[in-house]
Amino acid sequence: MLQGSLFTQDFLEEGIAETDEWRALDAKTVEDFATALRRVFAGFPVSRAPNEAHTEQDLIHPVLKTLGWDHMLPQQRASLKGRFDIPDVLLFADADAKAKANAEAEPAHRFRHGSAVCEDKAWQLPLDRAEKSRGKQEVPSTQILRYLTQAEIHSERRILWGILTNGRHWRLYHQQARSRSEEFLELDLPAILGLPGFESLFVAPP
Repeated sequence: MLQGSLFTQDFLEEGIAETDEWRALDAKTVEDFATALRRVFAGFPVSRAPNEAHTEQDLIHPVLKTLGWDHMLPQQRASLKGRFDIPDVLLFADADAKAKANAEAEPAHRFRHGSAVCEDKAWQLPLDRAEKSRGKQEVPSTQILRYLTQAEIHSERRILWGILTNGRHWRLYHQQARSRSEEFLELDLPAILGLPGFESLFVAPP
């Protein structure tokens, strides 16, 4: 299942097939990738209610690594003051970029070497409303947009992409989208993988 309007329906259905990255993929690579993701989900208790730390360690981080994000730093402050702008993960393109980040004394300066930020939530936690019952006072989608703004500033505009996920739903945000709160790409990952118990339905962006 895909939702959101960060990319047009024409691009998702046809235009993407014309990109060099898409053309470089063969059927075996795609199937191996899907198999690796299914393996991650097979070891995760999707029928229960894992908390954020459990979801992050056993599902989100393994999925990120399967996607190729092998280099990351957790809980880096994206502002020079306070403790309000701390995305769960700062992602790096390679080991060299992470090493340069680790050499920075000020956490906010480490964003200069990053490529994206990721905010993690508990399994299937709603992304567009605050869950006060779980002690969450802020709407997750608002939270990632604030982090992305700070990341853009302190990375000197290097970081323009943000990921928000509850393990099941994965959202991709872009800092320069016309309407960041509405223009994102959301994937229902277990549904796309065809996992038992999840509705397999493609919803094209409006």
